[in-house]
Amino acid sequence: MVGITILILALITLYILSRIFIRKLFYVLFRITRSREKATVLLGWIFLPGTFIHEIAHFLSALLMIVPVGQLNLIPEVVDDGIKLGSVGIGKTDFVRGSIIGLAPILTGGGIIFWGISFAISREYLQNPWVIALIIYSIFQITHTMFSSKKDLGAVLELVVFIAIVSIALLILKIYSPFTYIFQKIMEVGPVIEKFAYLLFIPIGVELGFLAIFRKVKIQQISW
Repeated sequence: MVGITILILALITLYILSRIFIRKLFYVLFRITRSREKATVLLGWIFLPGTFIHEIAHFLSALLMIVPVGQLNLIPEVVDDGIKLGSVGIGKTDFVRGSIIGLAPILTGGGIIFWGISFAISREYLQNPWVIALIIYSIFQITHTMFSSKKDLGAVLELVVFIAIVSIALLILKIYSPFTYIFQKIMEVGPVIEKFAYLLFIPIGVELGFLAIFRKVKIQQISW
């Protein structure tokens, strides 16, 4: 449970910091280009690889859940509460499938980071500075784009809480169910989850460093 708690706290922290970072970066790009449109385009190009992973995860998970999908859009746009880097049309669905689709980018992004680092360590590639640079770049891309909208994250949180409550209740009552199996498997990989959770503090540290630099830059406020 400790690893899961740390992971949840790290993900929430990353979500908040990534939103602040993207907004601040847009301000900096706007100050450089003096154009809202050019700043938006540049921001889109900077995060294009991560945005593609995010949206394709939504797209493929919706197809697997047999949910209608619409157009895949990788062009960023300014919205009321910040910047939307991309989008994909998802048809109406039920609570469970909607939560799984919303969770897909986080699972996909987290899986890529964990597999990449584990693979590099097992093959002793971390002695190569180019591999280290690639890992850092991948973490930067994925952690800034793997989070869904507030609505999606809310649905995911509800699903996780629901599964946890049902699983604990069934364990107490000694009733076996798929929920019990899932909960037991999660507990078995607890050390792996905890290791991954601690890895997320690397991008959190980088994020805080960039935000500290941005604080020293006089950024002109923009009317959204």
